Amino acid sequence: MSLSRAPLASVRDMGERDAPIEDGPFGLAMIGAFRLAMGRMAGWQSPRPFVEVEPGDSYRGLVDISRRLFASSPDETVDKVLGVLAQFPTKPQLLRDNRASAELLGWLTPPLFRFLVGPSTTERWTHPSGEQWRSRVVIERCRFLEGAACKGMCVGLCQQPTERFFGEELGLPLSMEPNFADGSCTMTWGQRPRADALAEQELGCFRECALRSTAAADQRRDSDAPCELVSQHAAITPDGAGVPARGPME
Repeated sequence: MSLSRAPLASVRDMGERDAPIEDGPFGLAMIGAFRLAMGRMAGWQSPRPFVEVEPGDSYRGLVDISRRLFASSPDETVDKVLGVLAQFPTKPQLLRDNRASAELLGWLTPPLFRFLVGPSTTERWTHPSGEQWRSRVVIERCRFLEGAACKGMCVGLCQQPTERFFGEELGLPLSMEPNFADGSCTMTWGQRPRADALAEQELGCFRECALRSTAAADQRRDSDAPCELVSQHAAITPDGAGVPARGPME
C-alpha cells in the first residue's frame, strides 16, 4: 500500500460502463426489499422513488440509506448489517460447507445479485484440496462501490458483514477481495477470508466520497493516506497489510 502524497483517486478512473444498469422487476423488487430492511435498521428511509423514473433511481436510495447506516460505530454497523441479512429467509438450510454447495452458490450469485453488485462471471480456482472448484465469482465493477464512492463503506457494509454472515451464521465459507483500482471484486465460495486481503490495496479516499470531509483530518484530505473509515474496520499494520478488525474465521 503506497503512502506517497498524490492526487486523490476518482471512481471515474475505473472507466465508464458501456450502458447504465437497468433493473427489471426482480431487481427493483430486491432493491426495494433491501431498502425497507436497511431503513428499519437505520431508522430512516431515503426520499428517492422505489419505482424508477431514471435508471438507478431506487438503487441510489439504497446507497443513501447505506451512508446513514454507516454513521454508527464499526461494531454497530456490522451488527446492523447482519440484522438486515438475517431478515431474509435462511431456513431450511440445505447448503453445507462442501464443493457442491460452493459451486451452486457460485452459479447462483451472478443472476441473483446483479441488482446489488452489477454483472459478474463464475470461474474455477484451485481449492486447498487440489481440486478445481467452479465457485469463484468475479464482479466486473462493483455497483455498490461505484455508487457509494467510499472504500470504508465497501469494507464495513459489504465485505466484512457478508463474510461473517455466511461464514459464521450459515457455516458457508466466503472470501471477498475488492480491487479499488478497477472496481472489481472477487468472491470465492468455499474459501475462508484472508487476513491480508487489503494488503496490496490503495486505501486513500476517492475524490467523490461524500463522507471524506468528516472521515479525514484536514491535513490528510488531499493525500492518499488510508481512509480513516477503512482503518476503523480494518487494522492497518506497519507493513501496510490490512487485517480484519475481527480475525479471520477459523
